[in-house]
Amino acid sequence: MTATIDNSNQGNGQKDDTTTLPDPNELRLAANGRFAANALDEALPLYSLAIEVSQKRNDSATDLVVHLCNRSACLYKMEMYEEACSDATEAVALSKYQNSKAFFRLARAQCALKQYSSALQTIDMATTFCNEQLKQQQQTTITSNDNNDDTSQQLILQIKEFDKLKATTLRYQKQQSNNTELSPQDIKSIKTEPRTPSIKEFTRQTKHSEAYNPLGEGNFSTVVVCTHKITNEKFALKIIEKEECKKLAKRQHPNVYNEVAMERRILTQKRLPGHVNVIQAYHAMQGMFFFYYVYYFVLLWVLHKYLKLLFLI
Repeated sequence: MTATIDNSNQGNGQKDDTTTLPDPNELRLAANGRFAANALDEALPLYSLAIEVSQKRNDSATDLVVHLCNRSACLYKMEMYEEACSDATEAVALSKYQNSKAFFRLARAQCALKQYSSALQTIDMATTFCNEQLKQQQQTTITSNDNNDDTSQQLILQIKEFDKLKATTLRYQKQQSNNTELSPQDIKSIKTEPRTPSIKEFTRQTKHSEAYNPLGEGNFSTVVVCTHKITNEKFALKIIEKEECKKLAKRQHPNVYNEVAMERRILTQKRLPGHVNVIQAYHAMQGMFFFYYVYYFVLLWVLHKYLKLLFLI
């Protein structure tokens, strides 16, 4: 599959040659695979290339909307909300306000950007569209005796998802109007927050800090102390470098991504019983270049005292 785009012209005034372009759908499927594996930094350029090729080939607006929605979802998960909102806005316009997935991507990105009024307007437009489609589907079923329960059920589920998003948006909007968003009164402990926090909510040392003193370092990760800005709770933050994982996978450890995913899955499961020898992970986030795991943190002298009480030292 060709990975580059030929921009050369065949003669003066002639259209660009599109015969050597890769298939956008193949690019999309490859990107979806990387997205499912949480390799977002690898999925993003594939989604971008699919959009570029689709535009180059003058594909239908429907195809381009799909690619834009996929990239918007990837950008959203990478917490690049402005870019996600831009892609979703373009997708909604290209679909002529006839695509529920584009509506959902846009509303969610607007909510993340704290544009609550805009998000509510988008949700209302999406709900109206879905209800109209459901009504037409039900009428078609009655007149033609054609059983399209799957389509109707899908529309009903979409409406429910928009209702959930609307309730969440209204709650955040109310918090903002009362100036209580992310306040100590609203968040008692980040440990028990049902939402996944942003890494921007924590302060931490970096390798460029003067007093940089990590708790531990490994082949592809570093553990440092971090503090939540609102609750002032301290945690051990494990920072996993995606680029180092990639190098290690190529060099000697092909299963490194499985181990990273397994660590996240096992240690963040609330159903597992607590054990003195198993550390608790409260949250797992990721950005464009790093995975972040928020772990239980205990001071050295407290740990020493605890182990002494257990007669382990």
